[in-house]
Amino acid sequence: MSPRSAIDRASDDGETYRPHYSGWWLVQAATQWAWNWGSCPPGSAPLSPPSKRWTGSAPFDEPEIPAAIADVLGDEGTGVVTGATVTGVRRDGRGRSVLLKTAAGGERERACEQVLVAAGRRPVSAGSRGEILTDTRQRTGNPRIWAAGDVTGGPPYVYTAAAQRSAAANALFQSEREVDYTALPRVTFASPAIASAGLTEAELVRSGVACDCRVLPLAAVPRAIANRDSRGLVKLVAEAGTGRIRGVHAV
Repeated sequence: MSPRSAIDRASDDGETYRPHYSGWWLVQAATQWAWNWGSCPPGSAPLSPPSKRWTGSAPFDEPEIPAAIADVLGDEGTGVVTGATVTGVRRDGRGRSVLLKTAAGGERERACEQVLVAAGRRPVSAGSRGEILTDTRQRTGNPRIWAAGDVTGGPPYVYTAAAQRSAAANALFQSEREVDYTALPRVTFASPAIASAGLTEAELVRSGVACDCRVLPLAAVPRAIANRDSRGLVKLVAEAGTGRIRGVHAV
């Protein structure tokens, strides 16, 4: 069932539809609605999951990135609600409203014309986050079964799933091929766009390597100033001592 039909059915039946939100996917679609298609008036709010920080796929993002995006959304008149749980969506006449429960335990209701639901993915299996556990060659706990794609809990990208699939296929023929995520590219087609490649600062530190990281705001970049839009930043994740670049993250 599509998100829209689910909302309409819930509204018609007088029930409450309780969606799950999927972070960056919702931001990507919401900015397209708000700025390219003119569907969202100022004050509309992309809703984020109730996580410690507004990152969607938290293990794969730097904390500076969502902060920069939130600033840009605010400048454009689009609100961001964090740390809130969506408890329902209702329709009254031609309008709709979203019911929220805040982190402090209070309840809010936001009126709107349309509701966009990014449903996300939630597999049910053995991992702590609901993912299917695999080894480095995508083999599960069952020696006859391999797994690839979003269900493994890794980066949720098509090319990641394709690489995992290839590793699993090669494992059938006793190949030693493994998936290497160290230079993984990531793009969120929001406005402004978000791009990353390689490790985050936290991932580098967890690997036992000291990080010498730098954050460059676009306000210090002449080209951005010339373009009259200096919102955003570039973060470089480098090894302390050697200066080797291990990750780049930009808005």
